[in-house]
Amino acid sequence: MLQFHRNRQAGSENVNKELHGGFGLSKLPCRELYANAAYFQIALLANTVFAATKHLALPKSWRPLTIKTVRFRLIRLAAVVSRRSRVLWLKIPQSYPFREMFEQARWAILAPPGLAAPA
Repeated sequence: MLQFHRNRQAGSENVNKELHGGFGLSKLPCRELYANAAYFQIALLANTVFAATKHLALPKSWRPLTIKTVRFRLIRLAAVVSRRSRVLWLKIPQSYPFREMFEQARWAILAPPGLAAPA
């Protein structure tokens, strides 16, 4: 029973650490209570969306990673955004080390349920 409570506490401490370091909750933006509450709710929503994305679109080996690590590997990416025929294109360099992972995650997020990723 004691081990269960310790594990639960460790999980909540990790969430607090992630919110503090990864989602900018180390300082609240203003002195207004309701504005800070709204900011906190938005950060919690972003954390929930990030957790769902990790479980639905990324491999199991990436699940323990923090938002900072995933942001560094996948989101902070030097790419070219272009528009052709009223369609936005994202051109990712061939040398990008996580290119295949990026494509798999993108397909998992954008594909309709039950549709397999292209080979």
